[in-house]
Amino acid sequence: QLCRRLEGLPMAIELAARHAPVLSIDDLARELVDPMELLVSPVPLGMARHRSLRAAMQRSFDLLAGDDRDLLQGVCTLPESFTRVDAEVLLKPGETRWTLLPGLERLVDSSLVSVDRTSGGETRYRVLSLMRDYVHWVDGQRR
Repeated sequence: QLCRRLEGLPMAIELAARHAPVLSIDDLARELVDPMELLVSPVPLGMARHRSLRAAMQRSFDLLAGDDRDLLQGVCTLPESFTRVDAEVLLKPGETRWTLLPGLERLVDSSLVSVDRTSGGETRYRVLSLMRDYVHWVDGQRR
């Protein structure tokens, strides 16, 4: 359950494991309401981006070009699982439906968006829920 909630992200699991001396796995899973707050290294080792989940998400977000950052923020407003057609609501005037494809490809290449192909052959996209939480937090900080 804990690994699923952390979407199998090795860094998130490692940060969670650092709390094992004082929290049971069951307690940790219950306390994982806000992973950005809980998953912080108690010892300041290594690079800043390795000390907390929020710092790692910030680094990934900062590495995006402006258009890709805007697209990521936009797709975070869509349902958890969405299609390219669903994402067309994010198009700016003058853009075509194929304008989204290169941006989606870059987000997939950056491991910020995953691709799911249904048994019916439909392609669906999903933003990692931890990144979605981070993007909503960033948007809230800007307001």
